[in-house]
Amino acid sequence: MKPLAIVATRTEMQGPAPHDLVEIAVLRVDPRDSQASDVFVGVVRSPRGTSPFDAGAMWLSDVMDRVRHLTRGCQLMAWQGAETRRYLETLSRDWHLLPLELAEGAIDLRSLTAPLVTIGEAHGDTLIDASIAVGTSFRAGNVLDQVRAMAEIHRVIVRRFEFTQPLRMLGEDERMILETIVRRVGTGRASYGEWRVDDGRKYPREALEELMDAMAYISAELVRLGKRGVA
Repeated sequence: MKPLAIVATRTEMQGPAPHDLVEIAVLRVDPRDSQASDVFVGVVRSPRGTSPFDAGAMWLSDVMDRVRHLTRGCQLMAWQGAETRRYLETLSRDWHLLPLELAEGAIDLRSLTAPLVTIGEAHGDTLIDASIAVGTSFRAGNVLDQVRAMAEIHRVIVRRFEFTQPLRMLGEDERMILETIVRRVGTGRASYGEWRVDDGRKYPREALEELMDAMAYISAELVRLGKRGVA
């Protein structure tokens, strides 16, 4: 399985050379757990010269050399994967730079998070909306903040998939049983808050009390059915 290269860019939208690359961040991560193995953030020296705020800025060729080295053999992932890959390839071609050595295709993280919008878990299709939906702390920030937020979103999506994947092996009734349990947990969460196992509750005692209540309810139902001549 190929490592992921999570990419975010910031471009210059005004001036004589619109859409110049101003800043790029690349996070190389393991595709299963999103653990980062390397990171690069490059500020690009403007073709018109650097400003006082460009301390540490590099020439575009040097920035893209670092990007090429870090992403070699990786699967590119970005908020808009195909557009980001197309932009980087066009940038390299127009500036006569060596092409990137990425694996074929690109992963569009925005598309992967679309179900969150569909079910109402996310209130929009922006990176901020998805971050809030999965419980990360990202709100807005620079390109490094963006790639870190994308890595966390990807990690959450993978964990959810790993949780639901075994359900495919179950029969319809078995899935319905588990769905009922999940709904019950959700109902309790709405009433009592998130279930935390280290909350100090005495689970064996509470379980026994609940079981005794259940036995009483079942007995009461049997008596009621008996009175109706059903049992």
